[in-house]
Amino acid sequence: MTYSYDKVNALAGSGKTYAAARFAVNNAAKAGQKIALVQPSKILIDQTYRDIINYMKEQGIRCRVNFYYGDHDQKLHRGSIKQEIMGHLSDADDVGEIILITQAAFLTLPYWHRRGDWTIIIDEIPTVDKAWDFKLPRSHKLLTSNIEVQDFDAIHYRVFPSTSSKLSEYRRNEDNDAVFAMFSEVSSCILNDHWSVYCRKEQFHRHHDGDTEHGKHTLSFFGMLEPSVFHGFKNVVIMGAMFDESLLNLYWTIKGINFNEHYAISSAARYFNHDNGELVTFKYLFEDDWSKRTRDVELDGKPVLDWSVEQIKKELGDQEFLWVGNNDIQDDLFGRHGNIRLPGVSNGMNEYQHINHVVFLSALNRTPAHYAFLQSQGLDADYVKFATGCQAAYQAIMRGSIRDPHNSNAKTAIVPDLRTAEYLARYFDGCQIGLLGGIPKKTKKKAGRKTKTGTSFTGAERQVRLRAEKTRRLLKEQLELVHHESCNENTIDKAISLHKSDPADGSELLKQIKRNYKKFTVQMFDSIYSSTPDYRLRLSNAELIQQLRDAHAIQGRQMKNSNFLISSAVFDADLSEETNRGLANIKYCNGVWFDCDGGDLTPEEFRKYFPDLHMVTMNTFSGHDRWRAFFPTTSIMSVEVHQIIVKSIVRVLNDKGYHDDKTANKLARLNKVVKRHGFDVSKFTASSLFYAPMPTADGEGFFNEYPGKEIDPVQWVERAIVHDMPGEQIAPLEYEGPEKAANDNDEPEYREWDGTLSDCYFAPHKKIAEYQSHSEHSDARYTGIFGLAMSFIKAATIAGHKDEMTERRVIDFIQEIDGGYHDRQDAKRIPTAVKNAFNKAI
Repeated sequence: MTYSYDKVNALAGSGKTYAAARFAVNNAAKAGQKIALVQPSKILIDQTYRDIINYMKEQGIRCRVNFYYGDHDQKLHRGSIKQEIMGHLSDADDVGEIILITQAAFLTLPYWHRRGDWTIIIDEIPTVDKAWDFKLPRSHKLLTSNIEVQDFDAIHYRVFPSTSSKLSEYRRNEDNDAVFAMFSEVSSCILNDHWSVYCRKEQFHRHHDGDTEHGKHTLSFFGMLEPSVFHGFKNVVIMGAMFDESLLNLYWTIKGINFNEHYAISSAARYFNHDNGELVTFKYLFEDDWSKRTRDVELDGKPVLDWSVEQIKKELGDQEFLWVGNNDIQDDLFGRHGNIRLPGVSNGMNEYQHINHVVFLSALNRTPAHYAFLQSQGLDADYVKFATGCQAAYQAIMRGSIRDPHNSNAKTAIVPDLRTAEYLARYFDGCQIGLLGGIPKKTKKKAGRKTKTGTSFTGAERQVRLRAEKTRRLLKEQLELVHHESCNENTIDKAISLHKSDPADGSELLKQIKRNYKKFTVQMFDSIYSSTPDYRLRLSNAELIQQLRDAHAIQGRQMKNSNFLISSAVFDADLSEETNRGLANIKYCNGVWFDCDGGDLTPEEFRKYFPDLHMVTMNTFSGHDRWRAFFPTTSIMSVEVHQIIVKSIVRVLNDKGYHDDKTANKLARLNKVVKRHGFDVSKFTASSLFYAPMPTADGEGFFNEYPGKEIDPVQWVERAIVHDMPGEQIAPLEYEGPEKAANDNDEPEYREWDGTLSDCYFAPHKKIAEYQSHSEHSDARYTGIFGLAMSFIKAATIAGHKDEMTERRVIDFIQEIDGGYHDRQDAKRIPTAVKNAFNKAI
């Protein structure tokens, strides 16, 4: 069943709450509707309640209005706010009315009486994802003994309550127990039918097996708010600034929800564009993305945050400003006077519209495991960063005078990184943007987020629908393939074992062969150069694994080509005129093979990442750190499905820090610690051949079969953890004047260059001027040097002199521009910044 909800996709400060309150009054009083306004905070409820009362007095309208939230001054008759709300709902008559409650109360309310009578208006977009990380190497049973897990996708279990009474105790935590408090929220979500909670299979099994490596491995849970929370209501309206770009919109679109604009409310907004862009300047601290790790890095004996604060103070002087930071930052970061700290979530606050300047310093990145989980849900990590951190910055800056379209004062918004500054600049025509301490550039025109074809920014929704269409196609093809092959006679050319020998009498084996869903054709090749199979066997997975085991047990062979080669694929030469054993010739695949040519990943560690899967690992003839792995599948599959499974397994390894040689080499050049999985990437294709197992040349080796579930191709497609990259790109901002971000000249025609700065015809002159304008501030030195080095690298690449623009040459250029070192720290500061710029550019 497809559900449709309404949305109000309005700008911050445009008056959507004001319009919604009037909509509620008019429809409750005049049409007898029951309307619940659900808001994120008690402060907003108080504001809206007063607004409703004043509006009714002005218009001479009478309507029943009540509000409910936790407050010592509010008299409760039923013991708790939730009980008070449910009591009111059960006692309600058929007369129109308005109630105001918090989002926290609404989302945890166990029952809503006669929900079909009610219209729900959600003011501000609810959080759709949560994560909890626990270090419980010994005490995990406090939680794990009260839950059950069910297979969900390649790397996650779905979590359900097993003994709800204990989780209920954690949730209530009536005695304010510190341990119960730690489990309270995750228990609440596990018990809530409208939250889906998951955990990583590997972590779950490590804790059960006592293999956490002294607490090195955490136990993480992830939750997603499901659209079922609104099922059954008469109507649902969700209001929020930039709603189309929110995670809730994207995730619920994946879940099949359609959103329609609620024009009765959205049309009453006081503005639909920010027309004061020419008054706004966005300044950023760094070109790279901001994080707590970056914030806390020490440069010249002080954390980056301290350097940033000093530079911000110089920029704003004695002007009053608002600021936002993470909870671990002290309130006196900027001193006690001239600044006001806003809460992390400041949506709806409008009492600071007289303040012109806002500083946003929050680092809102999720953990790598959380990003990996969201990616498995179809939410791209870059999009998640964009849709949370950048939107939080937007909400923060809109608490100041930028919110007031009639305020004509100049305004400054200081944000931590270029990504955030560019995001904000797209909504303010004619604004200026630049590095803090540098010369800002004026944007040329409004630039929305566009795809390559020039369509709107909300192409993320389109990408979701394209993925859904692809999944439906693959599932349809998969089911048709299995049905077709199970209904066709599959003859046996010759029945032999997988090792080369005189073919035995196959009559007994042939008698056992039956056409059913559990048997598959296995093709065998005499040589890697064979274009057609020499033999075919009809085997179940159990029979195939036994044949592999028998082949491995045979001693005395001195060459690996003493065995046949086998493949996941079944080939048909008639499917292509150009090849006999290419991808185009594959009818179907069965099972997935991996061939390790030597790396940091051991078979034992590989098994730990897939603890629930049926898996076989075995040595190769070469031995040492070379080995193979085989995953049986529940059914045959197409080439596309085979690739999804391979990519899914590789993605798990990437999440654990293992990469192929090419990626590992690139990361090593960035001075990152990397591990190599060692798998031959050329063997990831379904047409690859693998030698049947055998002992090493000295008669040693291993053949290990691990119990578990066979890979279900349908499930791995339906709940894929790998997805196509978005087809859209963010269009670059355009600025007044001909300059470009990296080089202010048009792309120069190539000519000879003697390697000196004076002959550098492609030098980024405007960037040099910008650098010189603020290079005297020692606390901005590193950032300025890094940015200038990046500009030299980009300009040299465009001009065709990338190889000549070495680290040493850039260092010399910067010293020449500076006229020597500014201070003793430059001897270390300049080479470090330049080296990091080159690593970034690789």
